[in-house]
Amino acid sequence: MLAFYYGLISPFSRKVRIALAELAIGHEGKIEDPRNPTPEFQAVNPNWRIPAIVDGKVQLFESNLILEYLLKTYPGQSKEAPPFAKGFVR
Repeated sequence: MLAFYYGLISPFSRKVRIALAELAIGHEGKIEDPRNPTPEFQAVNPNWRIPAIVDGKVQLFESNLILEYLLKTYPGQSKEAPPFAKGFVR
């Protein structure tokens, strides 16, 4: 299952959360504080910035890169939500 490391008030995390919801991607959310990262998060993202994902062997951080990956890897998972997430990609 995809692991999603995010901050509660981070706008960068928010846009990835929107994409995960729109694409109906099952994931395990893990709230992180980049000022006091857990050892698990430090292993995923060496620069301690949120958001970050782990999807199998793929580990990504930086919200636009994560969005590009999700939209290419999980296209069209949900037909119910409007395509809002694509507008966030560069």
